[in-house]
Amino acid sequence: MQAAGDERLTCDGVTFPLKGCVAVFQVLRAPAAREAGRMVHYDYSAGEAVAGVSLQIPAPPTITSPQPGAQIARGPRTLVTYRFDPATASMLGIVALAPASPSPKALARMHMPGPLHATIDTSGLSPAPARSSSPRA
Repeated sequence: MQAAGDERLTCDGVTFPLKGCVAVFQVLRAPAAREAGRMVHYDYSAGEAVAGVSLQIPAPPTITSPQPGAQIARGPRTLVTYRFDPATASMLGIVALAPASPSPKALARMHMPGPLHATIDTSGLSPAPARSSSPRA
């Protein structure tokens, strides 16, 4: 967003400078999972006019299996289960990471074998502990 005049943006009482700059703001000061359910109120002002909106921070998508730190056998169809609220998020993908591997990432095939499941070909990842990244929403 780029402000051109006397616009002001306030979030939960904190005013963000807008005049003459392209604005990008970080409103959360903690991981989204800790802030889930919290209401955040924004006021956009220009001159004497004020428009406000309150938004609830949605729960982030969560991988439910395998559990963090689990030892999983590498293979062409490693199963991942997840949950998310389709009213507030969409699942674009899941990535398995193994930084020590020659190919350090493996992308999931979403909705395979069914809803809220994904399969990842982890056979090319090194035996060092792999981890799944947070789902991208």
